[in-house]
Amino acid sequence: MTAMDVFVRYADNRKAVARLEEKIERRRALATGDGSPRLSPDGGSRGSGDASMRLLDYVANVDELLDERNKAQRQMDADRACCVYLAETLDDNYAGVMLRCWLEGMGLRQVADDMGYSVSSIKRIKRAAEELLARIEILYWDGVNVPVLSVG
Repeated sequence: MTAMDVFVRYADNRKAVARLEEKIERRRALATGDGSPRLSPDGGSRGSGDASMRLLDYVANVDELLDERNKAQRQMDADRACCVYLAETLDDNYAGVMLRCWLEGMGLRQVADDMGYSVSSIKRIKRAAEELLARIEILYWDGVNVPVLSVG
């Protein structure tokens, strides 16, 4: 696994956690009756089985979604710590761009405004930092302690 892979996994998990939280909220709203689906004039779908039982199964899935979200959140927290450590090994400009783009989810325009650079400079810095991180191999990392790195 390269150092860049950890940044990518963090960003992917951040998106996954957001999607799971949205699903959980929708299902909780259904359970309380706040967001019950509206049926079409013809009565909705004509599936087999009792509709109320299908709804109960759908809502009961919240516990599974919570477990999935918690697992992704734990991985995300560990990856964030690793990303911060990896960024601290880089030049300040590289670190600033990587942390803002990948961990904070800022767009290039926001990063440029925040750091006082042009967007084209931020693109160049980001590309160079990503190329450097793609050459750093993580030899060992237990998710808690400092990772052991090899620069190729």
